[in-house]
Amino acid sequence: MNRELPGHEPAASALEKQQRLVAALTLLAIGGAAGWLVHSGRWFTALVVVSLIPFLHAAALLIEQLTSAALSQDGGQVPAARRTTRLTAWLHEVGASTRVFYWEQPFRFDAFPHCVAGRQHSVPAVLLIHGYLCNRGFWNPWRRRLLDAGHGSMAITLAPAFVPIEQHRKAIDAAFEHLIGLTGCPPVIVAHSMGGLAVRDWLASRPPSVVAPTAVVTIGSPHQGTWLARWSRQPNGRQMRLGSDWLRELHRRETRRPARSFPWVCFFSNCDNVVFPAACGALPGADNRHLPGQAHIQLAWHPDVLRTVLELARPA
Repeated sequence: MNRELPGHEPAASALEKQQRLVAALTLLAIGGAAGWLVHSGRWFTALVVVSLIPFLHAAALLIEQLTSAALSQDGGQVPAARRTTRLTAWLHEVGASTRVFYWEQPFRFDAFPHCVAGRQHSVPAVLLIHGYLCNRGFWNPWRRRLLDAGHGSMAITLAPAFVPIEQHRKAIDAAFEHLIGLTGCPPVIVAHSMGGLAVRDWLASRPPSVVAPTAVVTIGSPHQGTWLARWSRQPNGRQMRLGSDWLRELHRRETRRPARSFPWVCFFSNCDNVVFPAACGALPGADNRHLPGQAHIQLAWHPDVLRTVLELARPA
């Protein structure tokens, strides 16, 4: 992350270019195969080919949701979701994740400048930090709404994609200092999924005497780890396993520091298809807010989340 003036855009990262290439090749392959089949008069086979990718995508999300339901029996810590609620969450997630992974991230990650100034100085900006396998395009639905509300924003891409979480400290620190220089006040930090762990690690690495954020909001972050990460072989994926050594060490580092001097709101859900069991999305000592019936990406676009961020970013 650079410290250059707003309007000077960083080059697309390798991650962003790779995601664009993969999405484009996938769509071209499906379209080309379907076109050839139609030209050959094999309409039904063409329909099957066109339906294959969205079907597999939806099936994978359904497996995640069913696994989350089976493992989110938290002994009363988090209310269990009804089957119809999970079905609705799954359907919403199919649409939300398709939009994110096949449109916003590969083709519109640069739809907004990486840093957008607000209408007024001395109004906190919002620093947006995405999660695992995502990029700054994840936040496109937020950028316009923040600007309409008068707040500047900066969305960064955590790259490379599969490095240990602590390697993102410099990028977060540079963005944080950049927004202080832009507005004269510390930003509100909003982080989704793994981004919440990156923020915790960054804060735990900073001297206690430095400027603190105006507030931190984490959304669907695996604060206690997630069962799904047991299948990952990547360094950051292993760090997000339930009870991982990295998470225990992060907690020890946090407990040795002074109490937080800023609000920390943590949103989690009993229908999260990525962070489960559901109670793993709560952070001890934070203002934990359960939004029932929300899947992983869907949770980030819940109106209560944006409303909370705008309240926290309101000038004193």
